[in-house]
Amino acid sequence: MKKIFTLSLVSGLLLAALLIQPASSARAQGPGFVSALFSRMDKAHRSLKSLRANIGMVRYNAQLRDEDKYQGFVLYIPQFYVNQPIRVAHGLLVAVGCLWLAAGIWRSAG
Repeated sequence: MKKIFTLSLVSGLLLAALLIQPASSARAQGPGFVSALFSRMDKAHRSLKSLRANIGMVRYNAQLRDEDKYQGFVLYIPQFYVNQPIRVAHGLLVAVGCLWLAAGIWRSAG
């Protein structure tokens, strides 16, 4: 009996909430919005030369009353301003160099 009462109460409240809350209309953004957004992103990318930030993190353990401090920096240098095939080739060349370095470290450790 309690399950039926609880189920009917929950379904009644849900129905009342759906009837009270009017359906909001969805407004799709036009194609001009997306192209304007992409042009703003492209303009910002062209004007960005480099970005550097110092970051820090402090982790506090309340049980031990101890804190660990970590510091670092982030450096962003945009890729060169050339077409896609050259950027992909550069990425593959960097990947080959990283694999070569990893293999050398792995051989020396083993």
